[in-house]
Amino acid sequence: MPVHVCLVGTVSAMSAASVVLAHQGGWDELLLVAVPIALFALLLVVANRRATRAQLERDASAAHDGEATPDELPPPASS
Repeated sequence: MPVHVCLVGTVSAMSAASVVLAHQGGWDELLLVAVPIALFALLLVVANRRATRAQLERDASAAHDGEATPDELPPPASS
């Protein structure tokens, strides 16, 4: 006995999220991977710039206060 499947209205029954996340040639899957990686890369760049700026400010304030920076310290005495 043949089974008849009625597909009328199945597209309208799909939620908007499932339509958006349906297979669309791979570009949507690429974005699901690339966007978080790009976000973490951006955060690392920003954090690195802030750390570099803070280090330069510490070095400048140490030189301004008359303290010797590690580059200006004399070599240790040999025994």
